[in-house]
This record gives sequence, structure tokens and C-alpha cells, in this order.
Amino acid sequence: MKREFLVNIFFLVVINFIVKPLYIFGIDARVQNLVGPENYGVYFVLYDLIFLIQVVNDPGLQSYTSKTIAQDRKNLTSHLSGILGLKLLLGLLYFIVSIVISMVMGYHNYNLIFGISCIFFLSTLYILLRTVLSSSGYYRWDSFFSIVDKLIMLLVIGYMVWLSPDYKQFGVEMFIYSQVACYLVAIIILLGLMLRLKVITMPRFDSGAMKSVLKQSLPYSFIILLTAAYMRIDAIMIQKLLPDGYYQAGLYAASYRFVDAANMVGYLFGALLLPMYAFMIAKKESVQDLFSIAFRLLWVMSFGIMLVASFYHREIFGIFYSKEYLANSPLLSVLMMSIVPLSLSYSLGSLMQASSNIRNLNFLLIVGLIINVCLNFIFIPTYGAIAAAWNTFFTEMLLLIGLVFANMKNGLITLNLGDLAWMLISALCSIAIFFCIKEFIQIPFIFQVSLSIFVYLISMIFSKMLKINELKNLIFINK
Repeated sequence: MKREFLVNIFFLVVINFIVKPLYIFGIDARVQNLVGPENYGVYFVLYDLIFLIQVVNDPGLQSYTSKTIAQDRKNLTSHLSGILGLKLLLGLLYFIVSIVISMVMGYHNYNLIFGISCIFFLSTLYILLRTVLSSSGYYRWDSFFSIVDKLIMLLVIGYMVWLSPDYKQFGVEMFIYSQVACYLVAIIILLGLMLRLKVITMPRFDSGAMKSVLKQSLPYSFIILLTAAYMRIDAIMIQKLLPDGYYQAGLYAASYRFVDAANMVGYLFGALLLPMYAFMIAKKESVQDLFSIAFRLLWVMSFGIMLVASFYHREIFGIFYSKEYLANSPLLSVLMMSIVPLSLSYSLGSLMQASSNIRNLNFLLIVGLIINVCLNFIFIPTYGAIAAAWNTFFTEMLLLIGLVFANMKNGLITLNLGDLAWMLISALCSIAIFFCIKEFIQIPFIFQVSLSIFVYLISMIFSKMLKINELKNLIFINK
């Protein structure tokens, strides 16, 4: 299982680091530059608002499916038919709730709201179908399809915003409905493969079966709601608490885009780890080795990403955005600090879900969310968007600490003082490396970053955060 994890996480990270950043920075950032901070701020706020209602669209179905099918693959058809039937009905309810809540909150851009709701319904259906693949043991097909949707968007929307003669007329509404069309194409391709592999069935609208699925997945729904609130409530509060709210939300979105890009590392780890953890726990196997590998890899990647953003935030903004955004580049360095605890939390949160320790996970998320919202109410009106970034980092650190202690208390993992000491030493050395190269080696920005990353990886090998034998498993994948 450790080797299967290493093979698939290597494939996942490599292809997603190529395709998804191309989409986020080549398409999404391009759209923001074309439409401006305020217009994009409207889209960003509505997107985050509808994201908060995800609990209606997917009340834990993905996590429930991943855990249930991985532990009972022989009865895949009976499980899946009820899940798909429930998913379609929940999708219809989701559209209605999205419109109603938007009206109550004072948002009346109904074309945008409906389109964004379609994006979320189709994207979660796509992820649910991919979850069936990974839970059935087709980990590599799941890894491949993790980029198909964005690859289609790169081709279609990329042409519209870069090569089309009318690219200057491209607006937010066209951006939304282009994504809807691309998701439909991706889902059709995925369904074709699942038919060939015989891991798909027709949805069954059996009230008894759907009620059973909903009842069992309901504990996961709070995880969906609370995680969504954690990640997306900042933009809404910025828009509501500041006089130029949409404009400030647009500036915040420019930095948050990088968090979205970096967050895919932790998300992909978590999505791959959940069925593996569940399978191993069902077989009464220890998850310690698998967890240790995942935790260290997440630490190395997330901390390296954070250092690049912290030391080179102005240069990064200069590449992707017009001049009106440059003054807000320090916001990026603060926001990206959160990526370290956020990424590490994915490995721990997945373990708690796999072990059915849902109540404690929800409790930790609730406490963190309350702290975050209270801090936002206190500090955003005075300090603006950067206060939201600091508040996020603080609450993510609290959540990470809580997750570590919760998993250790359940006897699932151990973290010894030696490992923590090496993490601290490697962190301090890495900060010194980036500082010295930036301040004392006068070479172009891109070479500074490349040199910093190279020396950083060497230091991580010496500190045993990266282990040579694990790297050999990745390099000699087919041997």
C-alpha cells in the first residue's frame, strides 16, 4: 500500500502541478486581468457564497462513498445506485437553495448564481465518479482524471481569452458557462471509462435506500459545511465589512488564487489517502508508515511553496497581474503562510474520517470557525483584507494542533519529539537559505528561486524530511 501510494501521489502531483497551475494562472488570472478587480470581485464573492452551501449539494457523499466502497467493494453496485439517485435529487435542491439564500443575502445576479451552482453540481458529480474509481482500486485512472476537466478548460477557455479576436469582450458570465460546458464533456468521457470498467450503474430513486445513504453520510456533511466556511467565508466578510467591498474582495482573490493552486497538493493527498486509510483500518493494519510518508512529503512541499511566496511575492505579482495589483502583493505572503497547516491537516483529517472519528473532527472545525469569524469581525473593519489572512493562519494552526492530538489520542499515529525537532531545524535552515540567496546572490529572479528550491531540497534530504529510499521508489517506479 505504501508503494501504491508513492506511485500515485507522484503521478498526481506531477501532472497536477503542470495542468492546474496553467489553468489557475493562465486562465483564471487572465480573466481577472480582463474584467478588472471589481467585476471579478462580484464573481469571487458569489462563488464563495454558493460554495458555502455545498453541504446541500454534497452532504458528505464523497467521503461516505470513498470509505464505504473501499471497505465493501463486492457490493459496489448496490451502494452506488442509491448514492447516484440521492446525488441527482440533492442537485435539484441545491439550485433552489442557492437562489433563495442569494436573495436573502441581497445578491440578485441570478444568471451568475445559477451558472455557478451548475459548476458546483457538475464538479462534485465528477469528483464523486472519480471517488468510485479510486475506491474500487483504480487509483491510477483516478489520478489521470484529476486533470481531465482542467485540461479541457485550458483548451476551450484558453482559446477564448488568449487567441480569440474578441477576447477583450470576454466577461464573467461567459467564463462561468464555459466552465459548465467543459465539465459536461469531462463527465461524459469519465462515464465512458466507467462503463468499460463496469464500475457504474443506473441511479436508483428508492426512498429507503436514499434515506439510508443520507443518514450514514450526514455526519460527513458537517465536515463539508465547516471546511467550506473555513476556506470561503473571508471574501464574503470582506465584501460586507468594507465600504469598497467588491473591489477589496477582488484584490483578495488575486492572492487567494495562489492558495487555491497550492491547496491542490494537500487536497490530492487527502483524497488519495482516505480510501487507503479506510482499507487498511478495515484490515486492521497499521497506518503509521503511510501517514509518516504523507506527512513529511506534505511538509516539504507546502513549506517550500510558502517560502517562495513569502520571499518573492512582489515578483510573482509582477508576472501575473497588472500594476494596480502590485501594492497588495504583501497580502500573498501572509495568506500563503496558511498553506502549511492547511496541507498537513488534510492527512490528519482524512485519517479521522477513515476511522469514523467524525464527531471530534466536527468539534475541532466548529471551534476553529467560531474563532475565525470573531477575529474577522474585530479586525477586518480596521485593518482590511490582510487581517483576514492573519486570522486564517492563526485558526489553521489551532486546527492542525487539535487534529494531531485527536489522532494521537485514538492511537492511530505517533509523533515523537525527535521528528518535531528536525522539522523545526529544517524550517529555520530553509528560511536562512532563502534569505541569504535573495539578499546576497544578485542573479535574475527566476534563477534565485530555482537555486533556493534546489538548496532547500538538499537541506530536506540532510534533515531526513525527504528520505533517499522513498525517492528511489518514485524514480524507479516501474522497476
